[in-house]
Amino acid sequence: MEKISALKGKELSHRSWVVGDLVKINIHDWDATPHSYTGIIVSVVDGHIYKQLDMFPMIKVFNFNTGEVNKIYSYNLEILSPHQ
Repeated sequence: MEKISALKGKELSHRSWVVGDLVKINIHDWDATPHSYTGIIVSVVDGHIYKQLDMFPMIKVFNFNTGEVNKIYSYNLEILSPHQ
């Protein structure tokens, strides 16, 4: 069975994060197994902390499991369903 993507022909790696994207949150602890949660992007944080340029953007994500909005680095997120 072939998966049909709404972004066929476009690469997700070059796509910027959009409010409303359904994402998988991957949290890696140093002493435990990785945890995976599902969430939705609420906003993209575009500020500088301590007047330094951020290497990775921080994204505010509503976590369905905890019911909280958390700031998460983009490398911990995977797009499950892009917002159109």
